[in-house]
Amino acid sequence: MARPRLGLRGLGIFATVIAVLVGWVMLGRKQPRSAPPSAPVDVLQAVPADTILALRVDVSQLRDSSIGAALLGQGRAAAGFGPIQQLCGHDPLDTIEQVALVLPARNDVGFGIFARGTFQQQTLLACAEKVLQQRQGRPVTQRRGDYQVLRDVTTKVGAAQLAVAEGLLLVAEPSYLGDVIDNHNRADAGRSIRDNPQHAALRDAVGPAAVTATAVLSDALRATLRDELRAQKMVRSPFASIRAAAASLRLGDDLQLHLVLRCDSPAPCTAAADMLDRVRRDEARSSRAGYLGLSQVLATATVQARASDVHVRARLEHQTARAVLEKLVRLQRLSALFAAPPPPASPAPPTTAANSGAAASDSANRGTKH
Repeated sequence: MARPRLGLRGLGIFATVIAVLVGWVMLGRKQPRSAPPSAPVDVLQAVPADTILALRVDVSQLRDSSIGAALLGQGRAAAGFGPIQQLCGHDPLDTIEQVALVLPARNDVGFGIFARGTFQQQTLLACAEKVLQQRQGRPVTQRRGDYQVLRDVTTKVGAAQLAVAEGLLLVAEPSYLGDVIDNHNRADAGRSIRDNPQHAALRDAVGPAAVTATAVLSDALRATLRDELRAQKMVRSPFASIRAAAASLRLGDDLQLHLVLRCDSPAPCTAAADMLDRVRRDEARSSRAGYLGLSQVLATATVQARASDVHVRARLEHQTARAVLEKLVRLQRLSALFAAPPPPASPAPPTTAANSGAAASDSANRGTKH
């Protein structure tokens, strides 16, 4: 089955997913630690080398940041029945240190989630089983090398499954999950995305950060992007030359955003930078930016072309970031409300012989002249 078209809309949807994921992590509880855990192995070492896109979140760094402390939540909830803490007696997600959301190179797979942490295999599995049971599911586990694979037998074939080893959690569709597990179980495990020179160069371009993302577009995705641009009558757009991208979110006294677009050659990169800078200036004056509180952020952001790269940088104060996130959540809720289908119309009362006769008599009486 062919991968759904990505294009500009797909990139926007993926950016929204990234924003939601970062917001969820920052809203997580801050738990006191009895002793500092040992540094976990980089979660990217578990991600296959041929991955198209990888978003890595240093959950520990976000959780311990000032913005994470300012946005303390009251515990995560499992949809429909309350906080996981109440269900399991603990929240195993508090032990997660790193998360990676990936777009595999395979056309028959939609996504993959990889997580590293200090959690124990059986503790996490037991909690996941309780969550499925509360949702009227039927969890079944199967041993596969170092992993325990958990699936819900009430879901459709091909639905995402969860696999847990000591300190490593995977969520993906069965075929991809099986390939990843088999690779990890091999003594001579294959290369990871950390060994991919293109992704490594992109990570170097944005530097280490709490959140990093790298994307290397395949020939098929680049063809899809060109088709999207052609459909929008932008055949000569310099964005058709983009072959890779990277982004980072660095924490400090403020939030520092850095985006890199990598082009085939310097000329289209210069043109792309000019277009992005015009959009930035126009958007800074828009009512949308004013409502979100991003006018000043956009006004002071920079867009620069350097050789075959475009660099976009922006800074947000912690308070601004929190306000923007809250407004985006409200807008999403309003959008869902207006998108909800109208309630079904009440069915007409059934016709009976008695009321049919009454209706006929009434009609006859109205037709009688006095």
